[in-house]
Amino acid sequence: MILLLFLSISPAARGEEVPAALDFDRRQAPTYRFEISPYGGDYFGDKLNHSFIVGNNLQFNLNSWWAVSADFGYSRIGVDPTSGIGASIVDKNEYLIDGGVVFNLPAAWGTKKSVTEMDFFTSLGGGILRINDSNRPGGYLGGGIKIRFKKPRWLAIRVEVRDHFTSIASPPGSDFENDLTVRIGPTFLMN
Repeated sequence: MILLLFLSISPAARGEEVPAALDFDRRQAPTYRFEISPYGGDYFGDKLNHSFIVGNNLQFNLNSWWAVSADFGYSRIGVDPTSGIGASIVDKNEYLIDGGVVFNLPAAWGTKKSVTEMDFFTSLGGGILRINDSNRPGGYLGGGIKIRFKKPRWLAIRVEVRDHFTSIASPPGSDFENDLTVRIGPTFLMN
């Protein structure tokens, strides 16, 4: 977050000219309205242990800076069956259904020959975590980077880290659950 704050201080505010790649109005990468991002990655559970995650993210860009998103993820619960929580798990399928807002920040990586345009982003939202045919409310805070290609211009690579939080049912009542997901996949940029 400190890095995003530092990067948000514009070069113009420091008395420098803003490079075109760092200005949404002048950069080469156009702002697309819809973005579809299938992903796969790792799921690091607090009480549900380590597993995989796969899913899809749909994002609608309101403007260059702000977007709304919907996300559906699937994971297999990895839990010790002898633990209290493990004994209460009867269905090892876990579904994450979220919606949220996304704040984009332009970024670029340059070499002597070319400039690669990127977007840093922060996401915040809420939704449900479905375990054992039961829906639990939860939320998330995430961030990542989207690396845009010049050819084809409709394709990017998205890497995101999300911190999910919810409560899950356990034999004595319910426990706070804090999970981390690391996701990577292509992004298809559509008008």
